[in-house]
Amino acid sequence: MNPTLNPIDQHSFDFYQLGKVEPSAQNLLNVDSCWSAAYSLHGEYHGVVWIQFDQEIAEEVGMEIGNILSSRIADQISRNRDGAWVLTSPPFRPTRDRIQQLTSNSPTLLQKDYSFGGLGIRVWMIGLQPLDTGAGNA
Repeated sequence: MNPTLNPIDQHSFDFYQLGKVEPSAQNLLNVDSCWSAAYSLHGEYHGVVWIQFDQEIAEEVGMEIGNILSSRIADQISRNRDGAWVLTSPPFRPTRDRIQQLTSNSPTLLQKDYSFGGLGIRVWMIGLQPLDTGAGNA
C-alpha cells in the first residue's frame, strides 16, 4: 500500500494525564495474554479496526484509546480519499470465532504496534473497501 494512503496514525498522543500512546518499533504485545476490541468503519468505505491490548491495560482505558485510534483512522481515510464520509462504531468485544472470521476472510491491510506505559497495543486495519453503491449496474 502506498504510504501516503496509510490510514493508521503514525503519531503519538497524550492520553489525558495517564501517559502517552506512541508508535513502537517493536511488538510489546504478548498475544497469549491480551484482550481485544473492534470498531466497524462505515460510510463511503467500510472495514474493521481490530485492536489488541495487553491484559494489564484496563478495559475502560483500552476502549477509550481504541476510540481515539479508530477515529483517527477514519479521519485519515477521509483525508486520503478526497473527503470520503467514514464513521466508526462504538467499540465491541469480538469473540474468538469472530476474530478468526475477520482475519481469515478479509485482507489485512495494515498493522501497527503502539505502547502505552510500556505495555503493548496492536492495531489492525482489516478489509477496507469502498461502499458498493450499485452505480452503473442498471
